[in-house]
Amino acid sequence: MMINKIAIVGISGSGKSTLSRKIAEKTNLPLFHMDQLYWKANWQAVPEPEYLRTHELLVGQSEWIIEGYIDGKMANRLKNADLVIYLDYSGLRCAWHLIMRRLKYHRKSRPELPKEAIERLKPSFFWMVLKGGERADIEEAISKGTPASLKRFHSPNQLKEFLKVLVEKSNTQPVRIPKIIEDVGFNFHWDSKKVWALDEPVQTMDISELIWHFDVPFWEMEDIDDYNLTPKEVIREPDRHSAHYKKVQEADLKYPIDIMENKGRWLILDGLHRLVKAQMQGLKTVRVRKIPRSRIPEILK
Repeated sequence: MMINKIAIVGISGSGKSTLSRKIAEKTNLPLFHMDQLYWKANWQAVPEPEYLRTHELLVGQSEWIIEGYIDGKMANRLKNADLVIYLDYSGLRCAWHLIMRRLKYHRKSRPELPKEAIERLKPSFFWMVLKGGERADIEEAISKGTPASLKRFHSPNQLKEFLKVLVEKSNTQPVRIPKIIEDVGFNFHWDSKKVWALDEPVQTMDISELIWHFDVPFWEMEDIDDYNLTPKEVIREPDRHSAHYKKVQEADLKYPIDIMENKGRWLILDGLHRLVKAQMQGLKTVRVRKIPRSRIPEILK
């Protein structure tokens, strides 16, 4: 059976996010962290109806890895998954991981959270995890979702052996993408037309927040494989890279640049040629639309 949809569950501190990134790297399946959909900046929670609606849109996709909190209201995730990995570790182990995580991300946010959501560890939350965390909610979801394939692990060693087999049996071959793109890029594929159709307000942003894009090889040279040409090279040698320079010249600055927060900074979804044109014209600001991560399910290919 092809494994295209993987749900990873477990109480807080069990290592769901870390595991999900490892599996996504090996399988090239799009990865979604529920924390990204639940939390806004400064630990403001998304309203439950919106959160559940986004969850259902995600679950309806043909490929995914979804990790994070689950309860009976989201049991459909387990029902639709080809594989459910349950990190059923002890509260003591997970509480210890919370302490280590708090030290690791001191005064900064985790990769799966908004950059304004600085890592914290409330005593009440720590004791909740120590006593078993959200285990009752997970068991409720399992009971309602009746997953076709549930793998429950009580120790990292058990999990390690299983992952070897999972990677070997994966039917999805990873795309060869330069490490720099993997480090800064999105972990999902989107449809630009769906991005354009979103109703989000336009605002002004200092161009200095986006020009880091110029040093990343997001583009390709003519007749050569992808990811080998930086916008900075096009700016420096427009005659040599005429195809992209033509796109820059034809770019219409009346349309805003669509961006989304990713790994602590703003990443362009659509409009890199417009950004280059604005820079070449000496503009200090550009018009942008900040697309919330909660809208990812609406723009997936």
